[in-house]
Amino acid sequence: VMDDLASRSPARPTDSSGYTLHDPTATNSAASSDPASPSPSQHSSPQRRSRSTSKGSQLSSRRPVAKPVKHQPRRHTPARRENARDWNGEFQRIMRMPQATLDERVERLLSLQALSTQFAKDATRIGKVIISEMGSIHKTVPPINAGGQAGGEKYLHENIFFKFAVDVAKLYGGDEQAMKAAGHELKGLRAYYQFITQEPSAQLNMPLMALVNYRGYRLIAISLLPLGKGTLVYGSDDAGSTVHASDPSMNDLMRRAAVSMNIKGHLCGTVPSRPQTLIYGPTDIEGHRGHDGKYYVVDTAPVV
Repeated sequence: VMDDLASRSPARPTDSSGYTLHDPTATNSAASSDPASPSPSQHSSPQRRSRSTSKGSQLSSRRPVAKPVKHQPRRHTPARRENARDWNGEFQRIMRMPQATLDERVERLLSLQALSTQFAKDATRIGKVIISEMGSIHKTVPPINAGGQAGGEKYLHENIFFKFAVDVAKLYGGDEQAMKAAGHELKGLRAYYQFITQEPSAQLNMPLMALVNYRGYRLIAISLLPLGKGTLVYGSDDAGSTVHASDPSMNDLMRRAAVSMNIKGHLCGTVPSRPQTLIYGPTDIEGHRGHDGKYYVVDTAPVV
């Protein structure tokens, strides 16, 4: 049979050593995957041939089989803080844009709309990851130790500060009330936004803020501010035990803002041995002189 097949097959060209040369015009559609299989394609395919060298080692022209590559699941990788967007810097720059003409006011509002929309999108994207990983040991966005008595775990990612609206310290009467307080925080910032917009000369600043509601939880998302230890100059961060009003410029700004909201000043302080301090607003509001020299107001939930 083999002699008959060989007589019917066209002769292939050979080199001087007697090895069959490859014919690029020949087809190899019937090549077998097993080189030991006695099929006609084994004799017609030059890629299945092997020869011995002078040292007796066996060489083969078969292509090596590529190893399968394991694809890792795509995860939300935290971005470095220095590479993240400066939400606060952009927001404060837009807030101080001129408003003398109609064109200037329109340009300011369009810039503000674009920034706030993107901030809400990014905060929602990251917030969903944080809420989805609740209870997990390995978190792509780990919590941080930011202090404070109210709220749950706190996170910092892409220059956005996140805080769960839950009643961990039993200050609100339940998680539902803590979520409502977070909503009031947003309303309070809106009130100060109106004051800053109406009085551009007032050098009072506020953060960007968004609320992320997902799977029955609420996250407060605030643009990272240049605040830290020693920046508090107005209000209280320890439930009224220590009340600050040490910066005359901040005192005047908070008084002017309170007048625009019909808020009257009152004496604050919960420690009998300490003198009470006049504050325009709730006791636990916070006014800071940031590391950048600007004045910021935060914790505005009790204002409304």
